[in-house]
Amino acid sequence: MRPLSLLLLHLALLIASPAFAQVDTIQNPLHISGYVESYYSFDSDQPSAHTRPSFLSSYNRTSEFALNLAYLTASYRNERVKAEFSLMTGTYAQTNLAHELPLFRSLREAWLGAKLSPTRELWLDAGVFSSHIGFESAVGAESWTLTRSILAENSPYYESGIRLHYSTPSKKWKFMVLMLNGWQTMRMMNGHQLPSVGHQIVFTPTDKITLNSSSFLGHVPVLNFTNPISTPRLRFFHNFFSVIQLTPKIGLIAGLDVGIQEGFSDSVGHWYAPIIMFRYTPTPKWRMAVRGEYYSDLMEQVISNPGPNSTEIYGYSLNSDYELFPGFLMRLEYRAFLYSQPFFTPENARAFRNQSLTGSMSYSF
Repeated sequence: MRPLSLLLLHLALLIASPAFAQVDTIQNPLHISGYVESYYSFDSDQPSAHTRPSFLSSYNRTSEFALNLAYLTASYRNERVKAEFSLMTGTYAQTNLAHELPLFRSLREAWLGAKLSPTRELWLDAGVFSSHIGFESAVGAESWTLTRSILAENSPYYESGIRLHYSTPSKKWKFMVLMLNGWQTMRMMNGHQLPSVGHQIVFTPTDKITLNSSSFLGHVPVLNFTNPISTPRLRFFHNFFSVIQLTPKIGLIAGLDVGIQEGFSDSVGHWYAPIIMFRYTPTPKWRMAVRGEYYSDLMEQVISNPGPNSTEIYGYSLNSDYELFPGFLMRLEYRAFLYSQPFFTPENARAFRNQSLTGSMSYSF
């Protein structure tokens, strides 16, 4: 972690130290939490640079012991104000925030929220916060599978801007509208003035069913290879997913990402990615999950495959998790990617298949 990040982390601990003396979290609205996750992954391609396929930013090191994510968060909550400040490190942060200014590369979240109505759950937040898109986050313990899906890796993990959200009294409906600096960025794109916008609608008719609709509309920088500068192109993106608890032990997640984007020479490109996951929980401490996914980006709007071949990826995985004690999770996952056309690998070769075996340990506190 950089010296500035360490200094901010120490300040957060000093500010929060009185919270450890409080047992009643209602009396003390300041709360400290954290997460640490390490992993080891073996890749069938055995790349000498120890890097997984380029479309992955989480768990992307191979044949070495690595730290995917570690963070410390200070949260403040009262009836009318919410705030969160979180610093992180790990291979996820190094890869996913490489395009940010060095000052921001250790920043996980930093936002402030105010309740606009004394009687309604209407909140306005501003700052850097987790993405409103998708059912997965960078925090492994919150996801059904050890690694993130292809669609999660290639849609925003975080956003910066403002968000207005409202929950109905029944808690069955949640609505959110957002104005953002762009597609997973903390800064507005150079030479561009218009913010991006987004929405989220969550419907929970029962405690066993959740339906979600999220969108993004805005300009993203695209490299024009005939004129090597970043050119803003309009992107529309929609994510839909459902989470259904079929039985007390079996759960289902089904999702679909669809994107449309302006190309060059008046062309329009599109991509889509369906996914389905099942989780089986035979005991409170042990659970397993299986995942099937597909990613089609024939015009390479999101995932680039250097050379004449387009991007079309099939994937599947199987993982087993065991909670050794509360907060401590041990996981093992087998994953495979199948390419319809040879895909560029870190060794400058092209392959039709990639396999990996990943183990991880995480602790939430």
